[in-house]
Amino acid sequence: MRSKTPEAESENQFNKRGSSVSRHHSFTVGGLFNSMQHTWKIRDPPPLSKQLSDELLNSVCSHFVWLPKRQCSSSCKCSDVKQLPVDLSALIHCSNYFSLLMQYVNGRVLQLPSNQLPFLERGFQAFLSFANDSPFKVTDGNAMDLYMTADFFLCQELSAKVLQFLAERFKQDVHFALHLLMEIDGFWLPELERVAMEAVLSKFTKIFEATNSPEQWLKLSADLVHRILSHNALNCQSEEQVLAAAAGWLRANPGHQRAAARLSECVRFGLLEPGQRARLSMSYPDLMRWSPPPWSVAMLNNSATGKSRTRHSGGGANSVNSRPREPHEIVLVFGGWGQRPAPIAVAGRVAAEATNQSAHDADNAANQQQQQVPQVQTATGTTGPQAACQVYNPRADCWLLRCPNSGSRSRTGHGLPSNHIGQLGARVYSGCLLVDGVIYVIGGYDGQQALRAVWRYSLRQPELGWHIGSCLTHKRYYVSCAATETGAMYAIGGHSGEVVAQDQRGLTARLSSVERLQAGESVWIEVASLHVVRSDAGAAAIGERVFVAGGFDGQRYHDTAELYDPDVDQWTLIGRMCHPRSGVALVAIGDAVYAVGGNDGEKRLRSIEKYRLSGLDNEWVEVGQMLQAKSNLSAVALDGGTRILSIGGWSDDGQPGVLATSETFCLCSGASKRTANCGFAASATSACVLRDHQTAQWLLQQL
Repeated sequence: MRSKTPEAESENQFNKRGSSVSRHHSFTVGGLFNSMQHTWKIRDPPPLSKQLSDELLNSVCSHFVWLPKRQCSSSCKCSDVKQLPVDLSALIHCSNYFSLLMQYVNGRVLQLPSNQLPFLERGFQAFLSFANDSPFKVTDGNAMDLYMTADFFLCQELSAKVLQFLAERFKQDVHFALHLLMEIDGFWLPELERVAMEAVLSKFTKIFEATNSPEQWLKLSADLVHRILSHNALNCQSEEQVLAAAAGWLRANPGHQRAAARLSECVRFGLLEPGQRARLSMSYPDLMRWSPPPWSVAMLNNSATGKSRTRHSGGGANSVNSRPREPHEIVLVFGGWGQRPAPIAVAGRVAAEATNQSAHDADNAANQQQQQVPQVQTATGTTGPQAACQVYNPRADCWLLRCPNSGSRSRTGHGLPSNHIGQLGARVYSGCLLVDGVIYVIGGYDGQQALRAVWRYSLRQPELGWHIGSCLTHKRYYVSCAATETGAMYAIGGHSGEVVAQDQRGLTARLSSVERLQAGESVWIEVASLHVVRSDAGAAAIGERVFVAGGFDGQRYHDTAELYDPDVDQWTLIGRMCHPRSGVALVAIGDAVYAVGGNDGEKRLRSIEKYRLSGLDNEWVEVGQMLQAKSNLSAVALDGGTRILSIGGWSDDGQPGVLATSETFCLCSGASKRTANCGFAASATSACVLRDHQTAQWLLQQL
């Protein structure tokens, strides 16, 4: 295999494979085909024809030879070598290497240095099994050798098969990805390196869960550590985590200290909180002494509010020092009831087109009549159900706002494409789920009536834009929604918007019914109903089981919660919450669900309480409080379930009204922290989290 050094870029006439051949540093020009000892030889293959399928390729005494219609001679001392018959036409079909070999060998004897390419010795038999459609298995032990063999012989199908296996394994065990990245350091295997590097970058925090200095991390080269820690896509919770990782590697070996100055460049000191520097200087003096002075960091921290980070287009090398890393997850928030102002700049960018709602006709078809959303014009904007898409970047701590066009162009002069994710009509009290790369906005209210419509936006086919999917059986707003691991989506309870024949209490049509849609299917089916009527409840799923908690039945605010088991199609009442909660957000993290905020019938709540599915006590426990009491908020889990982000809502703290604030609650410390304000104040929004680095980057670029 060819080295990455300039000398290895040989002009060997046989080397038709470009950078795919001779990839290890130790090889020299001409060394691939010149060794005469311990080699595999390919001698005088016959002309390429249909008859080739009758010939066998045999492994004989550490070399393999074309033997036309005969086996190894009796004089050959190869009793301990296993014969490897292969259909030659199949070998040529699956490998561009052998296909080219037949064209350029021209009767010459070519020799492959098996002693210098040990991975061929270990991986060739599995490669032959693949070519001959014989059973073989990719394992942790043979994956690297098999991939390098497939790569050497230009077998793209086998390479893809091994990469797929490794990508799945890396999801289960990121330490295996780190180990493999160390093993291939020094080889030019860009596809394999990319898959392993993506796993390490995305699960960087998980590598250091058990210890600050895992064994594989300490064995990496300085170059590889620098590449990981300086990467824009490093998924770290904070720059302090980068400092700790670098310090652990430096202290593992006295010789590593020579790289201290270089590794200090990986830490983005401009993203540290002002009060952190003194503490970190005590903990990591070997790195902090190379950090830029505080006054230069303050200059680089180009933030108007002192809290939210902005995109930097700075030209200096030090601009990287305060540039947020690329997010591996972003929060998408749709609609909401509130007052959207005229065009505003969010986090340093013009982020809103000042238009009214989009002119969507599909809801009209779904509801069998024309709709127009009533809007109250004020001096500052529009009050009512909003047509807006807000996107939160947790790494930059900023919100981006996009609203649909009323015409071909917005007031800012820049019209959004018709298939843009911001082109969703006005919604409030709807559900939002992200399942298998598709965003579903379920039911809701458009200002005139409850909706059956379910809008879909495929992140894999964004050119389709928003379009109507399978409609609900019943109109539902104040609806609670959850999705299971296998893609089953549930629309739970809510309000039909219809006034029924009034009884003594004058109730309207709040619902206890539940519908389910399996991803890939086209019909919502009704499943077992709830024990009580619930609108404005919270819902979440753990595995295949679904929780619903709180809500309102038109008279009572519920403190009860229920758990649905699809195997028996039954809801079971579980322990009561500490408080009644309507307008509550329910978030599933691990084996627990968290009830965030809500209205107990007298006031809005700050408290957050937790229920463990695996707990034996069957009770809810308060775990902390938000900075501000609120109901009708949206809440999602961030950073691998270590933080809960709450968004907007309605508060009666001080002056009652809708909120533009957002905040995070840390499950480890129990502390809440204010984050950047949303694009506009809104309650009853619907939200989901996109957890994919590449798609998140693409979407942010569109905004």
